[in-house]
Amino acid sequence: MSTHNILIFRRLQACADLSAQLYFFMTVFVYENAELFLTMYTTYGGNYLKIQESAENYLETILMLSEKQPYVRSIDIATELGFSKPSVSVAMKNLRVNNLILVNDEGHITLTDEGRRIAETIYERHTALSKWLMDLGVSEKTALDDACRIEHDISAESFAAIKEHIKKYSSEAKN
Repeated sequence: MSTHNILIFRRLQACADLSAQLYFFMTVFVYENAELFLTMYTTYGGNYLKIQESAENYLETILMLSEKQPYVRSIDIATELGFSKPSVSVAMKNLRVNNLILVNDEGHITLTDEGRRIAETIYERHTALSKWLMDLGVSEKTALDDACRIEHDISAESFAAIKEHIKKYSSEAKN
């Protein structure tokens, strides 16, 4: 890690309140390199969920919309999520800066390979978790809402174990 990044990381560690930590985190998220972002995210895992979760939700929405229509625009995302167009524009700028989406001259948004990988991971988690919760007897609305929260927080190891359990349970149920 560069000296500059170490200084930013130490300033973040010294911040007493979450708002100051979020300011430094957002600065790094948008303007600094991925190495520092990953170090900070690993160190402060849960504290920055909302920023990470928001980006993941946007990517997942772009993926789902792109499967239903020939192209995706910011207005489509705003309509789907119920957000204001300016909020979506800021989010799209951040996703573009972080090379997760591409936007052509006509405003059509496509996922980069990395953006698609993240979106597909989140979508798979959402689908599997919501189905699993409904299979456990949770109402559809609650299952969908809970899956949306869990999908961003769960570790890859825990999700793999849940998938394996679902696979085992469904194969046992068929016999």
